[in-house]
Amino acid sequence: MDTLVFFINAVQGPALLLVPKYQEVTTDTLKIALWAEEIDDLLAARLVVSYDSSYLDFSYLTIGDFWSKKGGEVICFDSSNKEEVVINLATALGQKGGITGSGVLANLYFVPLNSGETQIETSQSECILRDSKQNNIPLRQNNYSRIIIR
Repeated sequence: MDTLVFFINAVQGPALLLVPKYQEVTTDTLKIALWAEEIDDLLAARLVVSYDSSYLDFSYLTIGDFWSKKGGEVICFDSSNKEEVVINLATALGQKGGITGSGVLANLYFVPLNSGETQIETSQSECILRDSKQNNIPLRQNNYSRIIIR
């Protein structure tokens, strides 16, 4: 029997999503994308992603292609401990104003440690998006990604 997997985008922005929402992995590195949905005038972001360190080990991150829409440079500072990853991103030296649209802000890579079920989550209260006038962009979505490790 063939299986068809598809993603229905029924989320109204502005929102921050973890993609994919569900993954089954073995011992390979798993990738989670932090996706910005229908964001208007984004200039900077503070993203906080939590995870269970008994199941996953944070490996590294890459900057998503959303930031390239404006041109210029992307400034990225990240830190992690055994329970969360904190990412600070901003655009500089490009066109005036922020970035509008949808796309990947960052890709996070984790190494599975033990078999079982766990989640990777963002916190609406700790994730802050700022526009070019330094106003907070309100987010409409709390988000998680469910991970099954075999």
